[in-house]
Order: sequence, then structure tokens, then C-alpha cells
Amino acid sequence: MRGCGFTPDETTMAVLLFACAELGNLNVGKWVHSKVIAKGLVVNLQLGIALLNMYSKCGVIDLALQIFGRMSERNVWTWSAMILGLAQHGLAKEALNLFQQLKTQNQEIDYMGIHINQ
Repeated sequence: MRGCGFTPDETTMAVLLFACAELGNLNVGKWVHSKVIAKGLVVNLQLGIALLNMYSKCGVIDLALQIFGRMSERNVWTWSAMILGLAQHGLAKEALNLFQQLKTQNQEIDYMGIHINQ
């Protein structure tokens, strides 16, 4: 990609992070995250969700929680990624607590295509 003159942006890094998550490759995921930081890229919603997803799927819940806590903007996808990450690693109580926080934040919840506005 760089050889063709393209500069990786937030979308490129998000795609790479999603691939790392699917492969469970924490080392490459951390490397991509370091490049995000080094390039000074903005951790927008798309990139934030990709980071949450990668760290969660690779079992590094503490870093996922740190990223989630630092996100200036959240939507139903960021909340869902974090809740799912907690639940997948046996942290059901924490996942349910986060879901309760989501409901108090007045976020719209999409449950199987049914929109619930709290």
C-alpha cells in the first residue's frame, strides 16, 4: 500500500486491527496500535471500536477498558464491543454493570433490529 503512494489512515488501521482480532494476533495488533500512536491518528469511533474489539478478542480486557474509558465519544457499537468483550471472558457481572451504565447514558439500544430508546 505504501509502495503505491498511499498513506495508511484511521480506516486502514481499523481494518488491520479487525483482522488481528479475528486471527487473535495480539503482537501484530499492538504493533498496529503503536503505529496509530506514532502517526498521531485520531482515535475516532471506528478506530476506537477496532481497538476495543482487538484487545478484547485477544484477552487483554484491562487495555480494552482503558481505551473505552478514554473515548470522548461513544455510541451503541462501542458499548456493545466492550460489553461483549467482558462477557466473552467470563466477566458477566461487569458486562451487566456496563449494560446498566449504557441504559443510564440514554443511548439507543438495538436488540435484534428493535430500537429501544431509554
